[in-house]
Amino acid sequence: MDDAPDDERCVQFSNYILSTYAAPDATFPPTLWANHDLDEVKTTNGCESFHRHFPDLFRSPHPNVFERMANLKDIQAYIATKLNTIRNGRGAPVLRRQARLKRDAMATIKRRYAANDISRKQFVTKMSWKNLPAKL
Repeated sequence: MDDAPDDERCVQFSNYILSTYAAPDATFPPTLWANHDLDEVKTTNGCESFHRHFPDLFRSPHPNVFERMANLKDIQAYIATKLNTIRNGRGAPVLRRQARLKRDAMATIKRRYAANDISRKQFVTKMSWKNLPAKL
């Protein structure tokens, strides 16, 4: 890349990221961890959302096994109920205006990239700007 730093450590790190996470034949390819659904705008995928809220379920840093199992059963019941609601055509998530605008802008960027109207670098740059935190 023309604008990459001229540092061997940066090259090694970018090669590691590419071979581990980004390439189609990577150890953990994007199909495994990346979410292409634009309805989830607060996180990159469901796993990230789950792991963000999981620690909130416990009252102590080292909960006993029974408390942990009870919480996991509660999560399973909640997810099963949510999935059944969505499958039955009810309970579609309601997005605020700002979230809808962001989702629509990201969909437009994605369509432009798929149609080869913008380069990969432009795609990443535009998507990154759309995902900046609201307050710094």
